[in-house]
Amino acid sequence: MKLRMLFYFIFISVLSSCSSLSEETPSISITSDKSTLEVGETITFTVVDSEDVNITSQSVILIDGNSISGSTFVPLQAKTYEATSSYESLVSNKIDFTATLPSSFSKKAVVEDFTGTWCGYCPRLSYAASLVEEQTDKVFVVGVHNRDQMANSFGSALEGEFSISGFPTAYIDRANKWQGNQPSNIEQALNAAEGTVNIGLAIESSLTGSVLDFKVYQGFLENMTDVKLVVYVLEDGILANQINYTSYYGGVGSSGVSTIVDFEHNGVLRYAATDVMGDPTTSTAGVHEKSYSVDLSSYDVLVPENTGVLAMLVDDSGKVLYNAQYVIAGQNQDFD
Repeated sequence: MKLRMLFYFIFISVLSSCSSLSEETPSISITSDKSTLEVGETITFTVVDSEDVNITSQSVILIDGNSISGSTFVPLQAKTYEATSSYESLVSNKIDFTATLPSSFSKKAVVEDFTGTWCGYCPRLSYAASLVEEQTDKVFVVGVHNRDQMANSFGSALEGEFSISGFPTAYIDRANKWQGNQPSNIEQALNAAEGTVNIGLAIESSLTGSVLDFKVYQGFLENMTDVKLVVYVLEDGILANQINYTSYYGGVGSSGVSTIVDFEHNGVLRYAATDVMGDPTTSTAGVHEKSYSVDLSSYDVLVPENTGVLAMLVDDSGKVLYNAQYVIAGQNQDFD
């Protein structure tokens, strides 16, 4: 009898133990390496199962309900985000993290170069721009073409606004002409891209065939009034013969005229998503976004992959630049 009771006790214990195991529900959980960060910084997520096995690479991470690629995320808006993850049929807990604006934004500068392939003195300014770009990535050069195969209505509108009567002419930050012999005065452009300001931009973009979709985020650390947003699409790598009266690019200078065969024109203005002098935009403290979509095939773009988006914040006149940002089509550029 005692032996029978012992077997019965063992049987019940084993059954109870198995039942306990079978009642454990598989689960997953998500954590992050930080709970607060600045806009433009990276946050990294980790997903583990109920046995604490890392399954991050096999999981899908969602930010505000939208899946992301991989396990890192760069917020471009100042707000609180919600992160979750899924693995097979399992859904994790939810965690929040908050992105804040940086304490300041680095100042960028823009050179708008009014030019043309027929303009023999224009290679001088192109050469000066190349010297600037060798020293900084914070000066963005726009080629505004006149009376050649790259000219368009956007460039004509700019010429009218700035009363352009001679070529080459270049404006730095819209307020000041690039003075003197530009290759010997690159400091004027470099100095315009120094220091920090209280207004900045970030850009997200995607390129599908010839269709470019992008969002421009405008960050303000203080309330401002009468601010406008200017948005261009630029194209690099356009080859076209260029008349050259200068000694740059192998030219003969004052002793004669030469032609630069297949000169590479970069930063060519192809499209303006706003008025060339800017559209009014919300400028209260915080982050504000605007979305755009353009079929580049409608604007004589030769290679969509060679395009980029330039966004500028300017004053009410459109002739004083506060800050700018540029991104290659299909990529993202954070606040910085």
